[in-house]
Amino acid sequence: MTAGRTTPRHPAQPPTALSAGLVRTLSELAAVLRWLRRRQAWQRGAAPLTYRELAAATGWSYGCFSGYFRGTVLPPSDRFDTLIGLLGAGAVERSRLATVRDGVADRRDEPPAPLEPTRPAAELSAA
Repeated sequence: MTAGRTTPRHPAQPPTALSAGLVRTLSELAAVLRWLRRRQAWQRGAAPLTYRELAAATGWSYGCFSGYFRGTVLPPSDRFDTLIGLLGAGAVERSRLATVRDGVADRRDEPPAPLEPTRPAAELSAA
């Protein structure tokens, strides 16, 4: 093994953030979707399903899958459930992943943390 390179994770091993219960962002959720896609391909002994194959199975535009797997678009709950089912998630795993997805959605909707209060200009000139 070359210095600085890590051994690729086996597809059966979930991303570290998921196993630690630390999926908080859209990009981390996208990593989980990519892992499910790779795992499902490994289980089938075939290449990962293409966006066009996923679109044919769901009836959705194939373009939407790019946003889901890149982490730029949060899939609606119903689509997320359908997608993870197509990617081989069982009932218990689907329930857990739905909770993770909802947590990401909730955090996205939170207002940003307040900034530190700034001192008024009058205070600065008196200092």
